[in-house]
Order: sequence, then C-alpha cells, then structure tokens
Amino acid sequence: TFSSINFKYSKSLKFSLKDLNFTIRNGQITAIVGLSGSGKSSILDLLVGLFEPNSGNILINGNNLNDINLNKWQREISIVSQDTFLINDSIINNIKFGLGKVSFKDIEKACIESGSKEFIENLPNSYDTIIGERGFKLSGGERQRLSIARAFLKQSSLLILDEATSALDSENEEFIKQNIEKNRSNKIILIVAHRLSTIKNADNILVLNQGRIVERGNHESLLEKKQLYKKLWEIQSKN
Repeated sequence: TFSSINFKYSKSLKFSLKDLNFTIRNGQITAIVGLSGSGKSSILDLLVGLFEPNSGNILINGNNLNDINLNKWQREISIVSQDTFLINDSIINNIKFGLGKVSFKDIEKACIESGSKEFIENLPNSYDTIIGERGFKLSGGERQRLSIARAFLKQSSLLILDEATSALDSENEEFIKQNIEKNRSNKIILIVAHRLSTIKNADNILVLNQGRIVERGNHESLLEKKQLYKKLWEIQSKN
C-alpha cells in the first residue's frame, strides 16, 4: 500500500509523486500507465527501496517498509526491465544467475513459459551457448525472453515488468501474458507499460499524470470514462 506518498529526488526539483494512494494485492495484476515523466519510474524506485518518500508510508502486508529488512524485501522482488541485464556467459548461467542451486527441469519450465525454449535449442550449443557481453549475440526479443525466464525461475512474491515485452512481437507477447496469468495466484504482479495492449487484461490500471493518479479501474471502465486513458488507447489504436 502507498499511503499519502509525496516524493521528489532532491530539494531543488519539483515533486515526482503527489498524494499517491493505492494498494496492489496478491493474486492481482496491477498496471501503471502514463506519459513520460508522469511518475511511473518513481513508484518503482520507492517500491524496491532505492529511495524513501518525503512524506507518507509504504506498507508491505501492513508493515512499514522502513521497518523491514531491505535486503530481505529486495530478495522477494523480480524485475524485468526494457534494458536487460545479461553477462558474457552461457544461456543457462544467465538464467540461473544469482539464484543458487536450481534444477535443469525448473530452468526448462521457465524457458517454456517465457517462450525461450525453442530459440535456445536452435542455438549452436543450446543452453551452453555463450551470448556475449550484455547478450549482444541475441536479438532484443530473445534477451527480454531470457530475463523473463530468470524472473519466472526465481518465483518471487513480487514480479515487476517494466516495459518488459517492448522488443517482442505480438505473438510472443501474448504467449507470455497467458503464462503470467497462469502464475498469478501466488504473487503480486505489477506492470509498467507504454504499449496499452500489454495491460488490457489487468485487474486494476492506475493512470498517472504529473505525479498524480488521475484515473483507476480496468480497461473497459477506463474507456467508458473517456478521459486520458481513452485518449492514449485511441492514439495507439491508430498506429
């Protein structure tokens, strides 16, 4: 829960978030949308503990985030961003990076759910293929799918997808969306997206504008309101 949150990055800057109030719940998919500079990244920065709000409280299961062991909380989070983090190593070592001992069966399952298995097995050395610094030997879509596989393998309590499917075609994006739906029951899923087709089926959509939540609801209810969300949807539908 974000309760009466106000936040700015420094005293000289204007507030990035103003009087923010919302709750995201286990088993639900919550989406955050808005124009660039509306405050989406600031919410994520606060949620993962990179910064503290200037006022207000962030509550995790009713406990103030300031009173929780930050390292323990961050271990409960998986983040897949537009800029993927990959190392100059094998496919399999990238997928299980930082996760300790995991079975190949679990790795393969995560690759199936992320749509990665087929392209991996077509590589020269399959899961042992070295992908180069930052994964430069792979396409943007392949790099994103590996990052999603790593997040699925981690089985975190909170899964954050920050423009995580921006490099995927519509077919692969839809496949991953379906697998996110299948695995939603035991975690909180938070999606940040510019491409609204990504979050069409979210339980709750928060629409930000200049640091404030100006609309909230599901896709259908927001279209009926005929406000900012509908305007953004119509612009994207024409492209």
